Amino acid sequence: MERPQYVEVGKVMKPFGNQGQVLLGIHDTFADLIPETGYVYLYVDGSYLPFFITSWEGDSDVLVKLEEVDNPESASRLSGKTLYLNQDEIPDELMDSPETWGDLVGFTAYNEEVLLGPICEILDYPAQKLLKIVYDKKEVLVPLVEDFIVSIDTKARKIVLKIHQELINL
Repeated sequence: MERPQYVEVGKVMKPFGNQGQVLLGIHDTFADLIPETGYVYLYVDGSYLPFFITSWEGDSDVLVKLEEVDNPESASRLSGKTLYLNQDEIPDELMDSPETWGDLVGFTAYNEEVLLGPICEILDYPAQKLLKIVYDKKEVLVPLVEDFIVSIDTKARKIVLKIHQELINL
C-alpha cells in the first residue's frame, strides 16, 4: 500500500497558558478546512500522527487545545512543528493552490506531452519559485508561475507545463 501524502497546512507557533493549549499559524488557504476535519497531523518520531482538536479560538492564528496535550511541557515539545493534512482530505481546488506547490517534489514534470523528468527541488527566490527538474541528465530550472502550469494531478503526482523549449535548453 502506498504511503499517504501529507500537505503542509501550518505550524505550531508556541505553547499558551497552563492547560496545554498551543497557538497555531494556519495557511489562509486551509483556515476553514481544519476545523471541519477536527484534527491535524504532526510528524513525530518518523510517523505522521493525528492530533485531535478539542477547542478552537481564532481564524488564521488560532489558539487550540489538542487531545492528550494537557500541560505546558507537552505543548512546548510541539513548538515549531509543522502541521499537515492528508491530501485525500483536501478538496482538489485547494490542492491546486500555490500554498501546496512546495509538495511538488517527487512529481513528474511534462512539457505538454513531452516527459521532462522528476522535480527534485523547489527553490524559493524573492521574485518567484523555481522547479529544479532532472532533464536529459542535467538539472534544469523552470519558473513556477501560473502562466506555465497547464495542470497538476496530485493523485498521479504529475505536473504538465507549457514552456518554450529554449528555456529548457539554457
